[in-house]
Amino acid sequence: HTSTGRWKLQFSGVNLGSEGVEAVFDELLLVAYTPRGLYVHRHDGRLGVSTHGKSTEATGRPIMVYGPRGEADWASALDDTVLPKLAEGGCIPLDSVPFDDPRMAAAQASHPPTGTAAAYEGVRLSDCSGSARGTILTAVARQIDAALHPDATIEDADPGTCIDGKLRGQHSAAYDWKRDGRRVACKSAQLAWHTSTGRWKLQFSGVNLGSEGVEAVFDELLLVAYTPRGLYVHRHDGRLGVSTHGKSTEATGRPIMVYGPRGEADWASALDDTVLPKLAEGGCIPLDSVPFDDPRMAAAQASHPPTGTAAAYEGVRLSDCSGSARGTILTAVARQIDAALHPDATIEDADPGTCIDGKLRGQHSAAYDWKRDGRRVACKSAQLAWHTSTGRW
Repeated sequence: HTSTGRWKLQFSGVNLGSEGVEAVFDELLLVAYTPRGLYVHRHDGRLGVSTHGKSTEATGRPIMVYGPRGEADWASALDDTVLPKLAEGGCIPLDSVPFDDPRMAAAQASHPPTGTAAAYEGVRLSDCSGSARGTILTAVARQIDAALHPDATIEDADPGTCIDGKLRGQHSAAYDWKRDGRRVACKSAQLAWHTSTGRWKLQFSGVNLGSEGVEAVFDELLLVAYTPRGLYVHRHDGRLGVSTHGKSTEATGRPIMVYGPRGEADWASALDDTVLPKLAEGGCIPLDSVPFDDPRMAAAQASHPPTGTAAAYEGVRLSDCSGSARGTILTAVARQIDAALHPDATIEDADPGTCIDGKLRGQHSAAYDWKRDGRRVACKSAQLAWHTSTGRW
């Protein structure tokens, strides 16, 4: 992971419960996705848990396990530090699964590519992580902003300082660049198929627009829509598509969501006839559209070469999946392992519960992943990733 200079595993959104609050599961399995294959453990309820400030109650705790600082070789970091830390911390190793294991093929076959994956097959940047793609799209938006203001001074953002007075990393800044002193933030989103509502949507996450008595952390917001055709860049009007998203708003910012029509499966029709018009009608100003063969795309990619993580996973199975799609497949592998370890148990799908209006939630909204003889089993996966600023995996 790029901000610490070491390899690490980060299992996000783990609701372990707290004083007076019951956990939403009875057992937790952890799946580490590495360039070599999968490592599956049963969590002990304690190892690597971080409170992560305000976001804990709203979005769960991350479980983090670090390699040693300065060890750039992922295999050494994994074998000598990360896996031993899991074992020493009380996590029980259940199985390791190489990529040519039949259970991998079975899990992939049971979860074929989504409408999103099919639409982006072979599309530029589709094999990037969301974070790496976001960095490149922000670089394109910065080029556009500079071209629209040729006499302006464009500067890197001021990242500010940590509580201990040390300078934060550039990636930690609350906005992306300054133009003549104005703080410009950029958020990107992929046009994606939302299965439970049967429509295409854009979701720009973590937008801190400010609220009553709280100043926004930027002066202007640019939105970059990543689509199978190319990029669409708009200046946001401060209002369109803003959702409060309950508890998570204060901690993680608001998502801006723009939906296509229900039942329209063709992404191009949804984009051209509904999503882009909604952006324009909502007061967002279109700044530019950028096809994938545009020289600005090549320039942005050249200025942000693949990270240590991307290089380690080049050509590795599932590396071209979105994090969500990969997580679904890894959970399916873990469920096969759990069933094999308990051959006489009854394994059932999770009970997703009901919404406030009494309607049944979608299966993906369940707080755990399956039941084994009535015990609620949750599964979280994480990619072994290089964290640059601390020099370790």
